[in-house]
Amino acid sequence: MTNRLNRPIVPLLLLPLLMASPAYAGDDVDHEQAYALVQQGRILPLAEILARHPQLAQVRLLEVELEQKHGRYLYELSFVTPSGQVLEWKLDAQSGTRLTQPRHH
Repeated sequence: MTNRLNRPIVPLLLLPLLMASPAYAGDDVDHEQAYALVQQGRILPLAEILARHPQLAQVRLLEVELEQKHGRYLYELSFVTPSGQVLEWKLDAQSGTRLTQPRHH
């Protein structure tokens, strides 16, 4: 027989997990957080990231995400090359360094 007094404890035990910061889960950073991070000098603005990679001037951006994984901010860019390939790059948002080889998307 289940004790009715123990039932409310389970949701209370799960509450801290549900309230945990999404930054530790590798989730996307919203535009307000991104703006604050740029203002604080913790990440580079997207325009500067793009300027550091002149080869990106010839592509059509499809999607840009800013996320935090393992305490590091990353820009994830999906784009179409002039030859029609869809590629994805991951870049360090603080330094602008490309972290991965282009992946076909």
